[in-house]
Amino acid sequence: MRKKCKTCGVTKSITEYYKQPLLKDGLFKECKDCCKLQAKKRYSVKRKDPVWYGKEKIRGREFYHRLYKGHKSKPDVSRRSRIKYLAKYPERIKASRQVAYLLNKIPGCHYHHWSYKKKHWLDVIPMAQAKHRRLHCYLRYIQKSKIFKTFEGELLDTKEKHLAFITEVFSVKEALV
Repeated sequence: MRKKCKTCGVTKSITEYYKQPLLKDGLFKECKDCCKLQAKKRYSVKRKDPVWYGKEKIRGREFYHRLYKGHKSKPDVSRRSRIKYLAKYPERIKASRQVAYLLNKIPGCHYHHWSYKKKHWLDVIPMAQAKHRRLHCYLRYIQKSKIFKTFEGELLDTKEKHLAFITEVFSVKEALV
């Protein structure tokens, strides 16, 4: 079966039309190509409106969180948790900022602090981002002494001990950049 598009005037197969159960024949008046072209034009016009664009960004963010996170975005909650973290671990924040300021940031690379003592702030271990996050699953931070220990209780108070532990958890080739 074939149908003529109201926009371009070309007769096409009914598979080239979107379904619309409210219409008599159950198909849109325009073909899929014309619908897509109209949508692109409408989007390019609306995108120039800053109010619409801002609302669209928020809607897209909420859609992402509904789809992948299972809940709405709560910026006030994440902001409060960030403020709590800043208050609880000022030495970690200062060390991270110092590294970000003084070292050249490599995309996808994180710098692991083996110690948060001020004299060791720039003595970091470069790691792949995913490996760095996984490494912290095996470590416990002791704020009083500003160093890490393993869950077995071994104190990692030197960089060499830290590197040996990283090698134990991952292969060096895998973890270090």
